[in-house]
Amino acid sequence: MGSNNIIVHPCSLGFDIYQCCLDAGWREINKWVIVINPPMDKAEKTHQWKMTVLVVVGALFAALIGGLFSLLGSYYVLDQQQKVMNQQQTEEQQNIAQALYTDISKIESNFNYSLSHIALNENNTSKLEGPNSFRTTTIQYYDDKGLYYDFRHDISGFDSITSKDIFNFYGIVEDIERKRGRVLTIVEKHLRGEEINQFDIILAHRYSKGIYETKMPYSITLAEKIKNELTQKYNAKSMPPQYIVIDSQPQTFYLMDGQMQVYTF
Repeated sequence: MGSNNIIVHPCSLGFDIYQCCLDAGWREINKWVIVINPPMDKAEKTHQWKMTVLVVVGALFAALIGGLFSLLGSYYVLDQQQKVMNQQQTEEQQNIAQALYTDISKIESNFNYSLSHIALNENNTSKLEGPNSFRTTTIQYYDDKGLYYDFRHDISGFDSITSKDIFNFYGIVEDIERKRGRVLTIVEKHLRGEEINQFDIILAHRYSKGIYETKMPYSITLAEKIKNELTQKYNAKSMPPQYIVIDSQPQTFYLMDGQMQVYTF
């Protein structure tokens, strides 16, 4: 081969660049590309090389632009998918917030209902200070079918303050319900004519005071705080107070010095 021949392997070039080189006057022999430079003067050689360089640079630039547009297209698709996912997550979180708002409102309303009954019987309320007296109600404030148990794993998706308040609220509700049931068991035992030991009386008295004087008022305050957070942060719609529908009027029982008194409200 002449000294002006340049041998280039096709694999060292991209397909587009390789094809452009052929179009520019390069000739393919078997698996090699041989640039045949016929006798030409210096000006022609310079022009030929400039054209070759322009072809190669143009092909590289076209490949770069194509890759850039492909990258931008992929980014746009991923961005749109992320926006859709974020929108779905926001809507799902709003639905959960609304459901919890309704659930908490019902519990709060029933707590207020019980405390208002106690306030109406204020003369008898003072008797609870005695160590042998206690109260409870047949109302079941919450059970294991409540919405809290359906959304318990989703609550952590709220901000740290709101999720902590919600977990705290339902923890208090569970404690109230557990202790209410325990006191009611003692009352039912007394109504069946069975003997109540002193330990049961002390326990029932302590549980009663804790429920109606401490835990229930605090949970009402906490419920209002949570409802404001769900409304302001997660667009939950405020609703009027709602009461749990029950088959019969609930009763509050007082055991006063060994004698059972029943009040209906």
